[in-house]
Amino acid sequence: MDKTIKQLKYPQVPMNPQSLLTLKGFTSYCSDNGLRVGAKELEYLHKEGLFYPALKIYRGIVVSKKVLINKDGADSWVYVDQEDIDKFKTIKIDPKKYYSTNGFFMSGDNWLKYYEENEMIEKPADIKFKPWTGMSTALFVTDIKKTNKSYEFFYSKQQFLALKIVNRYFRYWEDLDKHEKLKYKKQIIKRVSEYYDFLSFYYKAEKLYFRILEHRNDRIKNLKKENNTKQEIKEDIKFILKPIWKREVSKIVSEFNIDANYIKEWRTFLADQNLINESSCSNKIKRAYFQSLQFDYFIDAQDSNKMILILNFILYFLTREEATVKSVLGNLPYNNCIICGISFNPKKETQVTCGDPFCIRANKNNIKKILRKRK
Repeated sequence: MDKTIKQLKYPQVPMNPQSLLTLKGFTSYCSDNGLRVGAKELEYLHKEGLFYPALKIYRGIVVSKKVLINKDGADSWVYVDQEDIDKFKTIKIDPKKYYSTNGFFMSGDNWLKYYEENEMIEKPADIKFKPWTGMSTALFVTDIKKTNKSYEFFYSKQQFLALKIVNRYFRYWEDLDKHEKLKYKKQIIKRVSEYYDFLSFYYKAEKLYFRILEHRNDRIKNLKKENNTKQEIKEDIKFILKPIWKREVSKIVSEFNIDANYIKEWRTFLADQNLINESSCSNKIKRAYFQSLQFDYFIDAQDSNKMILILNFILYFLTREEATVKSVLGNLPYNNCIICGISFNPKKETQVTCGDPFCIRANKNNIKKILRKRK
């Protein structure tokens, strides 16, 4: 690879422990959302510096002993943690040590803390690429070398949309010369960096959203206990709680130095990713689908829909706009690309391609052919 390409700095994805998936979990998630990708493709993207795992976490080792115990009236050999041998009435103990790769306990907001404290985490975007050769697991082996460097790659759910950005260019990567690769890699890094900056804001907005919901529900519960009427509860929320929430929303918006237009632009980006909007169906059919969907099922269908819901909530306090996820998804002006046929949201009236580099280039070539024929 060209040295100038290698020197481009790829951004680190913002951390949200609850959204992390194993490599297998991430490929399944991508497949569920319409993008088929496997470990080999992700390793290649990693090698090319186009798309990185969020984290590389070493599994660690569990040391066990094999002991003979009486179980249900019969003697049997079992493996137990070597620290727990005293808990069993052993008949015989195998002198050898048995090693296994550890699993991951991905529950709670702080599940990464153990791995951070024991220096078992690396950030692939910050270190030199190495072939993915240490991902195998072992169970009760006597050779510790088979376990001591085993690791797992983790991706964030929200990296799925970053991968879609990369995929627009990657489809034709092998056909590009080194200068085109450098040009497109710069575009990829720029756009992914912008998306990751947005994610930093979104994660804070998401936490605020759920905190406000909890605050609202607790307040209503207490007001009901005090025998307040529905009208009194409504006024309490309007005149006491909403001004507090508005200040909290304004605070995180100011923290990231953004405005409502910035949030609306990313909301449109998220709406573009909806499976129905990505289809080549007419706008009329798309809107009919959206109108027929029930709210709960609709929101749960794709994570991008949930993200739109939260951005709508933030925008309400900034602009008083009362948008629903359905209204956002169903009112985008979609056209179909004249090259590949995919549906896209035009940035300007004269846009005729989906924005994919290949389609742009193909359209320019078609125009040149037409002009040459006219001469």
